[in-house]
Amino acid sequence: TSSDTTAQNTLTGSQSDNVFNGSYDNSQLASLDIKNELPKLNTNQIAAIIGKHFGNSTVIKPSDAEGIYKAQQNTGMSALAILGIGALESGWGTSSIAKAKNNIWGYGAVNSNPMGGAKTYSQMSEGANQFATQFMNTYYNNYGATTINSAGTGNNPAKKGYAYTNGGNIDPSWATKVGSIMGTLYNTAKNVGGTQASSASSQPAQSKGQALVNTAKQFLGTPYV
Repeated sequence: TSSDTTAQNTLTGSQSDNVFNGSYDNSQLASLDIKNELPKLNTNQIAAIIGKHFGNSTVIKPSDAEGIYKAQQNTGMSALAILGIGALESGWGTSSIAKAKNNIWGYGAVNSNPMGGAKTYSQMSEGANQFATQFMNTYYNNYGATTINSAGTGNNPAKKGYAYTNGGNIDPSWATKVGSIMGTLYNTAKNVGGTQASSASSQPAQSKGQALVNTAKQFLGTPYV
């Protein structure tokens, strides 16, 4: 079941190379390097964020936390940015493109034909990895847009933005909105137990059990879809 999968995922996501820094001011997040400075999340935190903030979505669920975590690990793109962009572009996973194409990031969509241009992903975990790979290759590596602010405002060597108005101009409000959402997600992540890096296999049984209980408490009151 989805609940069993979620429980399994939450026990496997705290890796030794994934240390969460919970000391940043929210206003800083959009100005941090997406790969090297923006805090990374473990699967406990990702599952809690999805359960709390994407509860009305039918395309992204807490059981997708492991796939999103792996996308973060594979590409270096912080899950805060992956989820922050996805939340804004899809209305927290409820847009028609998200439902039709498992693409919560609106990647490939253009104003003249958003549905036709948007990339299609077979499942959320695949979509997260493909989106993060495409974003890092295009914006981070090719355009030199290393932060959400530089990607959203066009303040990068390529002068490219992520979102454009119908008039063809870069929409700088995109970066502000994504930054604000990341702040909300960051606050949720800070309240999840076991945020410091540790190997799940090395934890005593009692601490692993308590970590599972703490994570389950994050979903109290969340209705089934």
